[in-house]
Amino acid sequence: MAWQDRPYNNSGGGAHGYLGNPASLLAFSLPFGTWGPVRVRLHFWLLISFLFILIGYGRTAGFALGIVHCALFLVALLLHEFGNRFGAQQVGGTHDEFMLWPAGGMIPPSCPPTPWATFVAHVGGIVANLILVLTCAAALWFMGSPYFIPPLNPLAVFGGSDISELMKRMDLSPKLLLECFMFVNAAIMWAALMPFYWFKGAYILQGILWKWTGYKQAVNVTCIVGMVLAVPMFLLAMMSTNLMGMIIWALLFASSFSRRKQLQYEPESDYQDSLSWRENRRSPSKKVSALAKWKDKRSAQRQKDLQEQVDRILDKVSSEGMHSLSASEKRTLQQASEELKDR
Repeated sequence: MAWQDRPYNNSGGGAHGYLGNPASLLAFSLPFGTWGPVRVRLHFWLLISFLFILIGYGRTAGFALGIVHCALFLVALLLHEFGNRFGAQQVGGTHDEFMLWPAGGMIPPSCPPTPWATFVAHVGGIVANLILVLTCAAALWFMGSPYFIPPLNPLAVFGGSDISELMKRMDLSPKLLLECFMFVNAAIMWAALMPFYWFKGAYILQGILWKWTGYKQAVNVTCIVGMVLAVPMFLLAMMSTNLMGMIIWALLFASSFSRRKQLQYEPESDYQDSLSWRENRRSPSKKVSALAKWKDKRSAQRQKDLQEQVDRILDKVSSEGMHSLSASEKRTLQQASEELKDR
């Protein structure tokens, strides 16, 4: 689907559409060019966050530093999404459209419907931000910079008060630029880890649980974790009279609740079956095909060897009885029985 046809671009037709339906403004996005095969757009939330950052710096007569902060923020977001793209490509997926907002990208990467692929495709951006945080920290340590505490507020990427620490020193020194870049990467990483489907954390938790619980139960548990987390965070935001925090935590609770309700109408087979994925993805390379053939051949040989062992053990049972079997032979029969049930 092209970006023109996606829901976030259906504003109702220019300025008149936004005036006629103010809520559609929340779906507004600004084109930011095509970077190779990747189309990039800046979402309304990101533009508003830039505005809050500029206002905060402008109050302390540091408007130029605010522009630098926004530029570093944008670079960190792009690197986050390219990290997701790299992760998706490692598992045979794609990620050719970035819709940037303060917590990374609003369009998740496309990947095979498996637990491992889901985990890898969504953790790549967080790993990229972590590498940048550690690199900046190492550089600051060699430069003798004072100890810098990364943001502890997961909503700092939405223009929270944590940026006030950087406003106290209004200079464009290399140390301050490194601190600012480390700050925005840490904030993006911290927000992306939250277990809500607005962020990557929910997909990562889902990928971890999926293998052990199945797809639907993994999504169900992820939604419950998100709702449980949102309630105390909303209360903390209310106690600190943080209106934006209250709104965001309420929306996050609602998103988890609605996703959990939606899950009731989704058949499990739609997500366990990868046939539709294979039809839409590009043709596998010769290397992958050769590996698949080798795995199939190895599996067939293993089944043949197991069958020969089972035949020999059954012959022994027929002639000598079950009491004559060793512990190893009993385990072989149990293994064969379990594999037969799986098939």
